[in-house]
Amino acid sequence: MKKKSIIISIVIIIVVLIIAAIATISFLVVKDLEQEGNLKTEIMDLTKVVETVPIDTEKYNEKINRVITSGDYAIVEKACKDYIQQSFDNVIQITDLLNSDEIVKILTAENYHEDGPDFVKTTLWIKQTREKVEEAKNKYVEDMTEEHVMSYINGKTSDEYYIDLYRQLTLGDGDNTQNEAIAEVEESLNSIINVLNVQEKIINFLKENKENWQIEDGTIAFTTEELTNEYNNMLLELQ
Repeated sequence: MKKKSIIISIVIIIVVLIIAAIATISFLVVKDLEQEGNLKTEIMDLTKVVETVPIDTEKYNEKINRVITSGDYAIVEKACKDYIQQSFDNVIQITDLLNSDEIVKILTAENYHEDGPDFVKTTLWIKQTREKVEEAKNKYVEDMTEEHVMSYINGKTSDEYYIDLYRQLTLGDGDNTQNEAIAEVEESLNSIINVLNVQEKIINFLKENKENWQIEDGTIAFTTEELTNEYNNMLLELQ
C-alpha cells in the first residue's frame, strides 16, 4: 500500500481549507443578504406604521425601540430609526397644532363674548401658535435636507456600502415625487400661517372698533354697514 506523499497531504489540507473558507464565505454572504433583507423590511414596515392615520402607537413603539440586525447593519438600522423618531416627533407636534380646537373657535361669537373686546388671550394664542407653526415648518424643511438626514449616519461607520444603504433607505432616489410631497407639506403649513394672520387682522379690527359691535342672538352685529362690510370682506380672505 502506497503511502501518501507530503505534497499530496498538503494539497488535501489546502483543498479542505479552501472548501471550508468558501463555505464560511457563502454562509456570511447569505447571512448578510438575510440581514439586509430584514433591515429593508423593518424600515419599510415602520414607515407604513408612521404613515397610517390614526397611528398604531403600540406597534410604533415596538418597532422604533428594537434592533433586529447586528454589526454594521445594526448601525444603519439605529441611524434610520433615530431619524424616523426625530422626524415623527415633529410631525406629532404639527398635528397637535393643526387639530387644536382653539384655531376653529377664534372667530366665533362664543370667543368674542368670552375674550372680547380686548382679546388678550386670543391675541397671545395666535402669536404663540404662529411661532410654533413657523418653527415646526422650518424644522420639517431642515429635516428633509440630505445634509440633515445623513448626519444620523455620519461618524457611525466609514464603510461606504453601509452609508449608501442608509442613504437609499432614507432618501431613496430623491425623485420629483418626494420633492413635491415636501413642497406640499410646506405649502400647507404656510396656509395655516396665513389663516392665523387673517384671524389676527380680524381680531385687531374688533379691538380697534370695540365700541361699535356687540353680540346679538349668537352673532356679531356692527353699528354701521361699512364696518359690517369690512368685517365680511376679511372673512372672505379665509376661503
